[in-house]
Amino acid sequence: MSAFDRLLNQIDGFIRKFYKNQIVKGVLLFTGVFVASYLFVITAEYFGRFNSVIRGSLLLGFLSANLFIITKYLIIPVLRLKSYGKGINRKQASHIIGSFFPSVSDRLLNTLQLNDQMNADSADFELLNASVQQRSSSLSVLSFSDAVDIKENLKYLKWVVPVVLLLLTIGVVSPSFISNGTERVVHFSQEFIEPAPFTFNLLSTNLSEFRGFI
Repeated sequence: MSAFDRLLNQIDGFIRKFYKNQIVKGVLLFTGVFVASYLFVITAEYFGRFNSVIRGSLLLGFLSANLFIITKYLIIPVLRLKSYGKGINRKQASHIIGSFFPSVSDRLLNTLQLNDQMNADSADFELLNASVQQRSSSLSVLSFSDAVDIKENLKYLKWVVPVVLLLLTIGVVSPSFISNGTERVVHFSQEFIEPAPFTFNLLSTNLSEFRGFI
């Protein structure tokens, strides 16, 4: 394997890690947004007891927001990782790598461009090829994948974990809060009668009446 081929492998490795990082970010974002928006919707409905139009709007807004998040930040990166659709190419990746490694700067992109310009029938092919291999060898000492730090996504846990714990706590302490709000939003077209604020407790099961005479 030539030095240039090793360089290309490193760039491809960076691209794969780039999308894996986006997938991790997508999982955390989707989890946080899903739970937070779910809590917002059921809380609003639990206390507001809205009509069917507003309940339908809440459900539509919830589904739309979460569909957008899961598509943009999770499904698309997964497809790009599997080489479906148009992802970042090697030259675009070289820009990102160059911004992380100041010593690389534009040398990585220039090496790729120089290789594209080579013509096997050209008189200076051997000279250009030697230049490409030399540049590739010097650039390959860097680990391009270090330009992507997956651990940076841990910052999202600062707000994802609290909302998840809040949902679990409510589910344990007051499961009816979740079930009632969820049922009314999911079945938004159905009419729900608000329960009376009082109840009757019969002290006796003997309901016969006594009729007196005047």
